[in-house]
Amino acid sequence: MQQQLPANQAVTPHAATMNHAATLALQQDRPIMLDYYYPSVRKECKLVKTQDKDTILYKNGDEYTSPLKKVFQIDASLTATGKDIICISENSLYIVHSNILGNQ
Repeated sequence: MQQQLPANQAVTPHAATMNHAATLALQQDRPIMLDYYYPSVRKECKLVKTQDKDTILYKNGDEYTSPLKKVFQIDASLTATGKDIICISENSLYIVHSNILGNQ
């Protein structure tokens, strides 16, 4: 059974995720973006395929990322609510929750 989060509860990525993201950001000279993390925990965004067959993070018609080059789960981030995921686009690293996969 998945835990429900109160609307005002502070939710942050796992320390292992942040460590991995920092390493990637330094190696690839990309910023770490967290603006999709809380919406992903709340199931307010998702991964979608575009008409061009690209995968993007999508919140709404005005808020979405450029095409993602790589998406991978951080196994060390496993909690009762799921895992963290790092999504790499052309210019940024996005940290999101596994709720974006839709099978949680």
